Amino acid sequence: MKPIALALALAVLSGGARSSGTPADQLIDAPVETVAPMRGLPDHHSLISAYYMAKVYDQSNYKIGEIKDMLVDENGNIKAVLLSVGTFLRVGEKIVAVPFDSIQASEDDGQWRLSANLSTQSLRDAPAYFYNHRTAQWQSRRLASD
Repeated sequence: MKPIALALALAVLSGGARSSGTPADQLIDAPVETVAPMRGLPDHHSLISAYYMAKVYDQSNYKIGEIKDMLVDENGNIKAVLLSVGTFLRVGEKIVAVPFDSIQASEDDGQWRLSANLSTQSLRDAPAYFYNHRTAQWQSRRLASD
C-alpha cells in the first residue's frame, strides 16, 4: 500500500477514536458513538489526491520537487509534506519534509499549481528521509545510519 494511502486510511479509520490512555480491555465495553453521514460537502475543500505526486514550484516558477506523501497527526490534521527534490529520472532523489502550511495552492490559466518559498540551499541542507517498509513509517536517513 502506498504510504499516503495508508496514512489517509488510518486517519479516516481513526476518526473519532482518540487515545485517552485507556487500557484496551476497557475499550471493549465502551459505548460506541454513532456518526451520521454528512448531508453535503464543505464549501471550501481540497482533495488529498490532488496533492499526491503534484509538482511544487518556487517563486520563480522553477520546479523544486514533487509531493511523495503527507503526514497526518492524531487529530487528522496534515502537518508535513514530504517532497522529492533534486532528481532527474529518480537519480539523486532526496526526500525532505516541509510544513503543510508552507505549500500554497493557486490557479494559473485554469491550471491548479502548488508553490513554496523554498531556496535550493535550504533543500540541500534539509535532512533526508526514507520510507521504512518494515515499520510503515518515514525515518531520518541520519537515524538509519547510526
